[in-house]
Amino acid sequence: LHFDEKIINAQSTDTITHPKYRKQGIFKILAEKTYSLCQKKSIDFLFGIPNYNSFHGFIKHLGWEDRGRFIKFTRSIKTIPINALVNKVKLLQPLYFIYVRLVVRLMYKNEKVLDAESISQDFYIPQNQKYAEYKSNDSHFKIKIGQLKLLLSFKGYLKIGLYEAPDNSFSLNITRLQILAFLTGSHKIVFQKLESFCDDKIEKDLSGFVRSEGLPFIQKKINTNRFKNEILNINYYDFDTF
Repeated sequence: LHFDEKIINAQSTDTITHPKYRKQGIFKILAEKTYSLCQKKSIDFLFGIPNYNSFHGFIKHLGWEDRGRFIKFTRSIKTIPINALVNKVKLLQPLYFIYVRLVVRLMYKNEKVLDAESISQDFYIPQNQKYAEYKSNDSHFKIKIGQLKLLLSFKGYLKIGLYEAPDNSFSLNITRLQILAFLTGSHKIVFQKLESFCDDKIEKDLSGFVRSEGLPFIQKKINTNRFKNEILNINYYDFDTF
């Protein structure tokens, strides 16, 4: 693939068969019809982040490829877990996010809030204006601190969806992120990255975080003539739950 080549991708999201109609092969029939529709729509490539209950079905019965696991980096924060509470009580969310926006603006008042732009990757989902509008949410913040670029979310805890950190700019700003998490009642900071793309720099940047295995990542090539062994460089920002 060329760096500027555009590929039409689709994500497999939540799927379920009604309990009355299970064990009749309906899920596989519908999946195959979906793949046929993808071909007609010129969709070349599918990806998914299944839970472990459905993972083996995709691999064994539907011809998906297991492309590894996400690695979860977690840093605990001693604070009152207001964020987690608000995530469960929807009525409190508008007021909470007014407060979060205020805290973010005060902490980063001299810094630039990013316009929608791509953070350099290889085979990836471009973070362009159209995609940013699709993903737009009161809980999302794009911040630039010097050369450090961050995409943050506040859904139950503080999530780092995507970051670009030249040199040691991430480690220099981790204290500010911890203060932000404390003030917003976020009891932990979490970043996830597909293991294939966890290079030495990411491991060094997040050396103070607890490393654990996350969800599996699967791919299916619809256009088998176009792809060889490419892996989509997917970030936490691209998760449905971000």
